[in-house]
Amino acid sequence: MSDTPITLLLVEDDEDDYIITRDLLEEISPARYHVDWAPTFETACAKLKTNAHDVCLLDYRLGEFTGLGVLKGEAGASFTGPVIVLTGQADHTLDVVSMQAGAMDFLVKGQFDARLLERSIRYAMERKGFERKLQEQATIIEQARAQLAMQNERLRDDNMALTSLAANDGLTDIPNHRTFQNRLAEEFEQALRYKYPLSLLVIDIDHFKSYNDSFGHPAGDEALRQFAAILRESAREGDVAARYGGEEFVMILSHTEASGALILAERLRRTIETYHWPHRGVTASIGISSLDTETARPEMMIARADQALYRSKGDGRNRITHFREIGAQNASVA
Repeated sequence: MSDTPITLLLVEDDEDDYIITRDLLEEISPARYHVDWAPTFETACAKLKTNAHDVCLLDYRLGEFTGLGVLKGEAGASFTGPVIVLTGQADHTLDVVSMQAGAMDFLVKGQFDARLLERSIRYAMERKGFERKLQEQATIIEQARAQLAMQNERLRDDNMALTSLAANDGLTDIPNHRTFQNRLAEEFEQALRYKYPLSLLVIDIDHFKSYNDSFGHPAGDEALRQFAAILRESAREGDVAARYGGEEFVMILSHTEASGALILAERLRRTIETYHWPHRGVTASIGISSLDTETARPEMMIARADQALYRSKGDGRNRITHFREIGAQNASVA
């Protein structure tokens, strides 16, 4: 211990025992300890709550109360220094329960001298200091863990945001051209492997250039966002709606054969046509292709749906065409 005087609270209801203990402390060093006496349970609690002492020597018996009542109560919780229990009974059980209540040591009155008392105080203060350091380190570690968890969470959010930016179209917030190509390749491979139907819609907003020219690009951008929202809300679970480029959009219809694709496309066309657009009505032309035995690559589905789209546009727009209609016409001409 350092040369700094130690402020000691001596909780002792027997004045003779107080004097004996005080004299032992003076025997160690008259200037070493500043002793504050608390002769009652109430006084002890009041003084401990101030947390103004370096160490407490606590008598086990305090009239009708016990030192354990002090340790386990609000006063004991307020005091941050080490507590050494003093008792007139050489009882191992009291030793154990005192330690369990938070005492650092247990001394039997009449069985310790100045040297033993000084050593008990010194060890108790050292152990308490060590506990404080451990607690401080644990607090620092916990704070570091919490900070790391927050940083990891922010990093996850940032990664998710970056992933979303990389996968989605910046204007409409639906999958972009690259994501669509990847998803179509995946769906195409799965459909071939597990032999389930697959269809593709290519959708073009009719006369979108004139819409931009008439109402300005901000209005055109808002129309594109609303159009994408309609596609997103119309897509079923497992479908993929994406922006292909400009005013052209696509929808991958998983587990959907030609007849089902025609029904969904017509429903979508009507939804677009009847939507309450802010400046003027908007319509869309739609081309459809479906996976068949002649479809060798995903790109063929896109090319066929494009051909069907051009037929829809050529036939007057605001309509749907399936590539099989073009194929059937070509076959009849041949």
